[in-house]
Amino acid sequence: MQIPSITGFYLALLGLIYAALALQVVRLRRGNRVSFGDGENARLRSAIRVHANFIEYVPIITLLVAVLEMSGSSPARVHVLMATLLVARLLHPLGMYSRPAPGSSGPAGSAAYFSRWRC
Repeated sequence: MQIPSITGFYLALLGLIYAALALQVVRLRRGNRVSFGDGENARLRSAIRVHANFIEYVPIITLLVAVLEMSGSSPARVHVLMATLLVARLLHPLGMYSRPAPGSSGPAGSAAYFSRWRC
């Protein structure tokens, strides 16, 4: 069994994204003087959901990829899976903060999410 060093590298980058998302929620809470909930503020609500979505999905996906890496999966596969996760997590806040438009990228984001498991 090997140490999941590739996954660890990406996890460090994802940790920086997580910290930025948490700071965004704190900044918006302070700016809007909201301690609990979203204070009916759409921007704060979006920030809370982006932060929550990150923490709901990233740990389990990272854990599963780490297990793949530890079981001897090819480094290229691990890089593809983790890079896809990283890009998806970078793009997710952009989609959440923008206004929905006809032909929005919701399906594309879902496709990126589920394509990770096809590798």
